[in-house]
Amino acid sequence: MRYSIGRSCFAPNRRPNFLYFEMLLKTLLVTSLLSLFAISEIKAEPLSIDQLWQSETFLKSYTTSYGVDSRIEPLINEEESEFLTELTERLSGDDKEEALEEMKASELVEASPAILFAMGNFHFEKEKPEVAIEYFEKAIALFPNFRDAHRNVAMLKLQKPDYKGAETHLRKAIELGSQEGLTYGLLAYCHSQNGRHQAALSAYRMAQVTMPEEMQWRLGEAYTLQTLGEANQASSIYAELLKQSPYNLSLWINQANACLQSGKKSQAIAHLEMAKRISQLNPTNHAILGQLYLGESLPDKALQNFQAAIKDKSAAFSLAVNCLGHLTNHQQWSPAKQLGKEIDQRFSEEISKKASRDLISKYSRSMAMVELETGNAKAGAKRIETLLETHPNDGDALLLLARFREDNNEPEKAMVLLEKAAGIPEKRAAALLAHGKILADLFRYDEALVLLEEAKTLKPTASLTNYIEAIRDLN
Repeated sequence: MRYSIGRSCFAPNRRPNFLYFEMLLKTLLVTSLLSLFAISEIKAEPLSIDQLWQSETFLKSYTTSYGVDSRIEPLINEEESEFLTELTERLSGDDKEEALEEMKASELVEASPAILFAMGNFHFEKEKPEVAIEYFEKAIALFPNFRDAHRNVAMLKLQKPDYKGAETHLRKAIELGSQEGLTYGLLAYCHSQNGRHQAALSAYRMAQVTMPEEMQWRLGEAYTLQTLGEANQASSIYAELLKQSPYNLSLWINQANACLQSGKKSQAIAHLEMAKRISQLNPTNHAILGQLYLGESLPDKALQNFQAAIKDKSAAFSLAVNCLGHLTNHQQWSPAKQLGKEIDQRFSEEISKKASRDLISKYSRSMAMVELETGNAKAGAKRIETLLETHPNDGDALLLLARFREDNNEPEKAMVLLEKAAGIPEKRAAALLAHGKILADLFRYDEALVLLEEAKTLKPTASLTNYIEAIRDLN
């Protein structure tokens, strides 16, 4: 690496070996500059309830629900029975809409919970949720213990989504004796969406007692286990489901997440690669795959995935900045330089319009580090100077420019910048450390020790303690 932090000015016969300290300082400054670029967690695919409505187990549960329990379902008299029979026959013909309008005009409709329920079901199936809810709620108003009406209202409210309203009706259905998997599964989903994950886990397991083949409940259980930190248990469920659905993209991604949670990074990579073969990964997951490859010391693979991430039309400038930051954080200057060029082209509008103060600051610092480390130090320094014109209190930028000034044999200018950086509380330790090192290089040991001792108080390390002792021996 061509750039080093600080040069010792000790005479040859007095100069101790400070290599370990220079490495410490380098690491501390880079970490300070890029601390926001830590490895991200793969986002587990959000659990969606949408697929449930098309599943065979749901349809069977929904269409065979109405029975003859007079405690939870209204009794049907002869007149209502005839009406429902005629309604069923007419709605099976070609003139459904006309037939429905004629049947709705009957005075019997508004007086019968059973007919209102039937009307609600028809509109439910015709994907007219608001109308269906209106009919179901009228049925409940006439017959408050109408269990299936409560459950059906809950399903419609979930699709809105209205988790609070859905949960109220699901609890009522269970209170009225519902033990079916559909009710418990939907209640579990409400618990999950409202952050009650332990309750969700219990309800998902209850749902599987009567609906063991419904994938949604197994997915829900695995997703909830992940949320509760039980990644190994979740991974076992995903592995089982993948045997049944090997081309399910979300399953591969969630399995990768579970592996990463368990510290199995190589397996997480393998599962994301499988997901990539099934379908194009979204920008976020491409970026995370790149991070994982960086962790395995495979910068070329990382660059490929970062490039794929930023080429996606849906990729945000913030994601691109983070990808660049990961490369610079790992000191992969050549790949970072290549990615930086592509970001310049892909996000030229955002960059020229100063998209966001924080983002532009991160981007400028990363690009400056790349330029400093790849032989274009003056361009890097100029970039940071330009940034400081509009962001004069950017602590990371001040630290970075001080590095350039020191390397350019301008220690006094570097120390002025470090004094300013030290006025920013979260950057004070790094600034004092760098300032103290420059003073020590200039043989100003007493001044250096004052700053280094404070830096040690703020961020104590064994290496810094050893360095201070070495300075004391020379003083």
